[in-house]
Formats: sequence, structure tokens, C-alpha cells
Amino acid sequence: MKIYFVLYFELTTYEQEVRYTMKENLLTVSDVCDELGIGKTTAYKLIKDKEIHSGKIRKKIIIRRSDLDDYIEKSLSADK
Repeated sequence: MKIYFVLYFELTTYEQEVRYTMKENLLTVSDVCDELGIGKTTAYKLIKDKEIHSGKIRKKIIIRRSDLDDYIEKSLSADK
């Protein structure tokens, strides 16, 4: 017979702030699509072409907020 224990703990305010900040600073492909108003195919193409810098955690592609902001700035300045 296996017995599993579940540990319960509360996060401190600092830990909650860190997790919130990390969540706000790391985006998924779906988040990028929502922000830019584009489809997933276009988003994956931008990532593949290295127009938007990204990384992977296991199989999940993540994009830093700053990298998305850089792409937006670069795109806006290219239109001028």
C-alpha cells in the first residue's frame, strides 16, 4: 500500500510577487498571438525566422516580454 503525503504551505508575499512577475514577463505562443493579433502559424514563423527571440522549457516555447517589445519596436521603426 502506497501512502502519499501532500505538503501544504503558503507563499510569502515576496514569493507571490516573484511568481506574478515571472508570469507577466514570460509569454507563450498563444499570448504572443493575442497581443499581436496574429495566428499561430505566423507566430511560429516569426520565431523560426528568429524575428522574435524565444527559448524552450521542456517542450514549451516561451518568449520574454522584453523580446516581444523589441520586436514591436523594430517593426514600428521599419515602417517609417
